[in-house]
Amino acid sequence: MILEKIKVLGINKPEDIEKNWSELQMIQEEIKALHPPNLATSWIH
Repeated sequence: MILEKIKVLGINKPEDIEKNWSELQMIQEEIKALHPPNLATSWIH
């Protein structure tokens, strides 16, 4: 689910993260809804 969304964005390099930042933030919000905040934020920082 969420990992599939990240794969669909095709993020392989740091500049891909910048290009897709708003998408990633929306995905991060979904993760926060599913998990405690410490799990939700540890992977993205």
